[in-house]
Amino acid sequence: VHLHGGMAFAELFQQGGALWRRVMTVILRRVARFLVLGEVHRPIFARWVSPHSISVVPNGIEELPVPTAESSSIAPHKRKQFRIVYLSTLSQGKGLFILLEAMRLIVHQFPDVECAIAGPWWRATTQIEAEEMVATLDLAETVSFVGSVTGDKKAAFLRTGDLFVFPSMYRLEGQPLVILEAMCAGLPVIASDIGSLSETIDDGITGFIVPQNNPEAVCDRVLQLLRDPTLRQSMGKAARARYEQHYTSRAFADRIEEALLNTLERGQ
Repeated sequence: VHLHGGMAFAELFQQGGALWRRVMTVILRRVARFLVLGEVHRPIFARWVSPHSISVVPNGIEELPVPTAESSSIAPHKRKQFRIVYLSTLSQGKGLFILLEAMRLIVHQFPDVECAIAGPWWRATTQIEAEEMVATLDLAETVSFVGSVTGDKKAAFLRTGDLFVFPSMYRLEGQPLVILEAMCAGLPVIASDIGSLSETIDDGITGFIVPQNNPEAVCDRVLQLLRDPTLRQSMGKAARARYEQHYTSRAFADRIEEALLNTLERGQ
């Protein structure tokens, strides 16, 4: 069993009826190996198996493609010196509105910055609310929505940034691939303490972990990086090195292989 989400699995088990829980218990006790994305997720399956049957296998991704001339024009700059990038499904849970509120605070102290936001809208009402918020907070010259980006366009978009911000509050958060993609692109990452992000981001080395639902904390860390180019560059290099060491597709395959071989060696 390979769990790609987060702690909400335990809630799912509890919310079902008595028959559901009995059936799930029978099934899960027959599982030889559980794979989870981070140490924080180990307790999810502890009631059904012994600790040695739970393996932590973080995600891994392929190297980002080299941007083409066409893809590099996906998100033109607003003539600002620095750019913050964000990429996800655009929803409240993924921290979109926390980011917008943080941008209001950031621009007040550091006007020469912009924020490019990529990804599909979760709902049409979310788009309306976000665009109204941008207008209300007077962020039209600071924030841009660039739509969905994939493949080399995604790679080009990430490389336009100076840092990546991901203030998620999503209850099902595990280990978002976009965090690994940002690290692969050599960006410092500022992300909320949710899922296994505090295990993925080396706080203070490759980026910063901030409390959930806290635009002030996001603002403080962004300003710290904008005002300290040496720190920003060192964190970007450290993020890239951490990706190369832990989160490549090869590293992922090796961890999967190790988990499967350990299972077979135990005779399970």
